Amino acid sequence: MRILRNFLNSGYTFSEEEYELQSKYILFNSMLAISIIIISLVIFIQISKSNFDLVWLNIGQIFIASIGIFILRFTKKIYIIVYITFGLAILLLSFTVLSHPADYMRIAWFLILIIVAFLFNGRKLGYPVAVLSLLIIVMAYFLNRNSVDLKPYLLMFWFSILITILVQLYETREYRVKNKLHSLNTDLENRVAEETKKRIEIYIESNKKLEIMAHYDSLTKLPNRILFFDRLEQAILKAERNKTKLALLFLDIDNFKEINDSFGHIFGDRILEIFAKRLRRNMRQSDSLARFGGDEFIIMIEEIHTGLSVVQIAQGINKAFLKPVKIEKRDFYLTASIGVAIYPKDGTDSEALLKHADVAMHSAKKNDKNQVMFYDKEMTDYAVEKLILDQEIRQGIKNDEFVVYYQPVINNRDKSLAGFEALVRWNHPTRGLMMPDAFIPIAEMSSMIVDLGEKILQIVADQIVEWHRVGFDPAFVAVNISPKQLRDPNLTSILNHALDRVVFRRDWLEIEITEGYAIQNLDSAIEKLHEINNLGIPISLDDFGTGYSSLSYLKKLPVQKLKIDRLFIRDIVDDEEDRILVKAIISFSHELSLKVVAEGVENAEQWNMIKSMECELTQGYHFGKPMSISDIEKKFIGS
Repeated sequence: MRILRNFLNSGYTFSEEEYELQSKYILFNSMLAISIIIISLVIFIQISKSNFDLVWLNIGQIFIASIGIFILRFTKKIYIIVYITFGLAILLLSFTVLSHPADYMRIAWFLILIIVAFLFNGRKLGYPVAVLSLLIIVMAYFLNRNSVDLKPYLLMFWFSILITILVQLYETREYRVKNKLHSLNTDLENRVAEETKKRIEIYIESNKKLEIMAHYDSLTKLPNRILFFDRLEQAILKAERNKTKLALLFLDIDNFKEINDSFGHIFGDRILEIFAKRLRRNMRQSDSLARFGGDEFIIMIEEIHTGLSVVQIAQGINKAFLKPVKIEKRDFYLTASIGVAIYPKDGTDSEALLKHADVAMHSAKKNDKNQVMFYDKEMTDYAVEKLILDQEIRQGIKNDEFVVYYQPVINNRDKSLAGFEALVRWNHPTRGLMMPDAFIPIAEMSSMIVDLGEKILQIVADQIVEWHRVGFDPAFVAVNISPKQLRDPNLTSILNHALDRVVFRRDWLEIEITEGYAIQNLDSAIEKLHEINNLGIPISLDDFGTGYSSLSYLKKLPVQKLKIDRLFIRDIVDDEEDRILVKAIISFSHELSLKVVAEGVENAEQWNMIKSMECELTQGYHFGKPMSISDIEKKFIGS
């Protein structure tokens, strides 16, 4: 079988993709082989009849067919051999028929012609050739009815039928094999496509995992230094384009090595995880946090304006670790040394910024740890001072170090006392008496302003009760409320608590808000001010004019009093525009049934000008500076 298979394949080994080429070679070789077999039979017949001339002729035919097979083995591409053999068969058939019209050679070559036709082109050419052959047989019979024996021709006919059946069976088998192969190929393609899809999904998932492994810390799930470097580069380009600043905070956990060495690496890893989670919870959404390696973390703050915003972030970090970290029933108080570098002052590229932030962090480590150090020493001193003040404000509230001074508000009609504005001072144990400008901005940056505001309300409420107890009856005491206090949802509860602990008329307490807050937050301000009014507390609008607001806003705000800012009073005597503006404000306010207070009146000329404009109230150094309780008792109560 192997010899026959090699013969039919022309000695070649065909791949699966060359199936059709292999089929053609089997057809070609089969045709040539069958031709050789039939001619050999004819030779045997001729030898038996001692017709040696035709024997040599047919040996030549065998030689031609053999040469065709031999040449076919040299290449897979020389199909012309089959066409040449087919053409020689037709020529030799014609020569034989002409030379020996009654010989069996005709039968042999008719069969060769039919075989070649069927094997070479299948039924499309095979059937017409078979029919043509039969017509030739019939014509030959009628033309040579007496000299031609019909039996050989009938034999040839049956041979034609047999070969037709064989070719039909072969083509049917070929069709089925092709269909089966097509089905197998389709199934294989589907399986390959499905497998490819799965592998692509696995590849994508693997790439995601590799990207996470490459850009994120496996322990804390924070970005690692590779991803952070990329973000920092983009942030620097953005800051350069927008002419803004950014800050890098380099953090190192204090005493982490001692914890790691004492309790082991698993314990240390738990500390790092908790540290990272607390940092994330106490950062702004816009800030970027990464683990830089070991116990080092880094924070990038974009679009900063002053060092105060950086200090505020540092304060948030400090707050994150006020509560101890509890691991295995042990409490650990974590702190961090923080180094800060600012773009572009401390560096214009990522390497310089990181280097300088690292230097500042190590400086903080040397400086008793748990410190914030800026790469610029002046900024460091400033930031440290703010952090110290923040802590001291907290302590000062607990120790009752804050006191209230009262500046008189005078009736312009008769120069009598109308009321007071309460102004806070800090009686610092080491720095002495501090003015609001030195500590209010720091308190505003944190929640301390809310606690401080509540403390001032309690002090003022107690003082009003005490004054009325001794028969001193100012009509009101105005207390400033900061924007952060106004945004506090607990403000009305705080006011109620401050007033419920004493017994006096609620309209004796007056709340002052700034014009800037009212304009920027009009809708929420209106709602909040109505809540305060509903408590029975009147409201005055402070610093009016500095916000360049339209007077139409006054119709919407539930306020009862308006205070003209000192900037418009300062030059009222010499500046006609200021006089016109102040007079218009007073006139419009009266139309809205609002009382008007002129702030910053420092001399008689200013007061006379204000009085002539029918302004009801005046506040300023001309009638008195902010006064302590003892000074008020001497001037107003003791007289």
